[in-house]
Amino acid sequence: MNKQQSKPLLSIIVAVYEGSSLIGKTISTIFSYFEENLPDVNIEIISVDDGSKDDSYSCLLALRDVYGERLRVIRLSRNYGAVSALQAGIDHAKGDCVSNISQDMQDTPEMVAAMFRSWRDENSKVNFIIRTGERNEPFLKKVCANIYHRLFRWFIMPDYPSNGLGVCLIDKKIADIIRKNRERNLDIATYIFSLGYNHKVHPFPRPAPKLKHSHWTFTKNINLAIDNFTSFSYFPIRMMSVVGIIVATSSFLFAVYVIIGKLTAWYPINQPPGWATIVVLLSFLIGLVMIMLGVIGEYLWRTLDATRNRPLYAVDEIHED
Repeated sequence: MNKQQSKPLLSIIVAVYEGSSLIGKTISTIFSYFEENLPDVNIEIISVDDGSKDDSYSCLLALRDVYGERLRVIRLSRNYGAVSALQAGIDHAKGDCVSNISQDMQDTPEMVAAMFRSWRDENSKVNFIIRTGERNEPFLKKVCANIYHRLFRWFIMPDYPSNGLGVCLIDKKIADIIRKNRERNLDIATYIFSLGYNHKVHPFPRPAPKLKHSHWTFTKNINLAIDNFTSFSYFPIRMMSVVGIIVATSSFLFAVYVIIGKLTAWYPINQPPGWATIVVLLSFLIGLVMIMLGVIGEYLWRTLDATRNRPLYAVDEIHED
């Protein structure tokens, strides 16, 4: 085995969506950093074009002419979302370990290098980046994120990081596990964390706000929160039962109050006959039914989506050899 072959191979996934103005600098920065700082590792970048409508794909093909087989380009047939793009990258990664970097460099090669050293020197098969410091986000988004992480820690994963998970680096054995998983609506980083492997956390300060508008919108963050709660726990169903008990108990106590008032001719609520019954039915029971339908509907939709057995993504073209 020659020296080049003895080097470990690190696969770095870069999901691209309408990033033609960014991707050239991102790819060159990654290659330059590892050539200068970690010459004892081979790098392959798997760039997944997630159905971009701009000329991102053409830019990637032009970059492939520069970097050759070290840059592998995958084009999805349409925009499937960041999670499916990451899954596609993991499915095609050949490395001894696999990581990812965002197209706008919110995640940096320094982060991946820190996790790689832990994998290489400490045999840490799972590594996570944890952001430290205040969030550089709008107030409402910051409040919602804090509430989500707190609820997730309380009811689902008590050891889940309070600031959430950033990018990760995993051993190829963990990558093989992810390749076998075809569950939809799944946050891959949280799924890796839930597997229970000993992991190492690498804190990094939050970056300065980016001028470019992020494609990771507030709505997508809300959807991710819902996906994580319904994917990793029966908590919503249990909460439905708890709410049902509380509402039923409240309705029963209120009914007792009304009956006693009628029987003893002591009725401090001066309202027309039938008012109490209408209030109980409309404000409690209909509200309870709506909660139940919403939660049950969410799980039924996921069951239907899984039974269809549709692919998580469809590849249009691959350029890798």
